[in-house]
Amino acid sequence: MYLRFKEDIYKDIYTFILTEYKNKDKIKSDTILIYPGLGNDILYFSKAAHELNLKAILVSYDDIDPKITEEIYKNGHELVRTPKILGLESLIDMASDMKLEIEDGLLINPFKEKLGVSYFYKALKDILKDYLDYDNVIIGLGYGYLTGVAKYLKSKNDDVVITGVKEYEYESSIIDEDYFDNITDDINLINDDTNDSLIIVI
Repeated sequence: MYLRFKEDIYKDIYTFILTEYKNKDKIKSDTILIYPGLGNDILYFSKAAHELNLKAILVSYDDIDPKITEEIYKNGHELVRTPKILGLESLIDMASDMKLEIEDGLLINPFKEKLGVSYFYKALKDILKDYLDYDNVIIGLGYGYLTGVAKYLKSKNDDVVITGVKEYEYESSIIDEDYFDNITDDINLINDDTNDSLIIVI
């Protein structure tokens, strides 16, 4: 049986991460979260922060979907844009500079912290318990989602097949390379009418 994760699972993961930060006293009542991201992930982060009544500034490219922008504003959060032409490092630098300027700012940088290898893996232990009976799982790549899913599901069922779907030009994926190299059987490049995707089958 094939399963594609619901989008809300990503919001649940960020909720877990932010709750962990709160429990470790990294987030206080006056903390302003600063989160750089490339698209839907900043929306999920915003939803999670809103659910926990946290302040947040999201940093993304200037071509971000207007619907995502609208949702972020509805959550009471701020969105700062940087020109996409300047690339990922510029986006990260802007978020880092904001952290220096905001006294109560807390930078959560998924590009540097390997969230998928640490917090995501812990979050997935609870979130994925309902997925253990599936033979095949499909999940989007990004920030360690794939590694976290693979580590957990493979630890419970070594025969499970996990398919990671990546936008062809997506630049942010962080993979635990030592682990990933040990479990990758094949890498296929799929071209279709709607999108170019890199399919990684584990």
